[in-house]
Amino acid sequence: MVDLVRSCLLERSYDMSISKGALLVVVLAGCAAAARADRAAGDACAGQLTTADAKTIYAASMAAGPTKGTIADTVERETRALVDAKKIAWDVARDNGVAAAICVTQALE
Repeated sequence: MVDLVRSCLLERSYDMSISKGALLVVVLAGCAAAARADRAAGDACAGQLTTADAKTIYAASMAAGPTKGTIADTVERETRALVDAKKIAWDVARDNGVAAAICVTQALE
């Protein structure tokens, strides 16, 4: 029986690769749609942020492409980069970073 299945798979390897490719496209399209829906929640949250600096940190952090496991590191890195570039105020960078991180978290849920 195993030999029959193996020979069938070998004969249809071309067909299988097309099927796998089509499945991959469908899965990626579904993931992209889910990502857009989550991003919308994060963007709505960012729209409620009270300072331009927090919104700048959110935008920079999202552009960096964080994952759920790297949110804190990404937001901290982007906040430091913005402070170093003198694009945001250093004295309230931590508070704005925390606020932006909440929105980034919502965007990735």
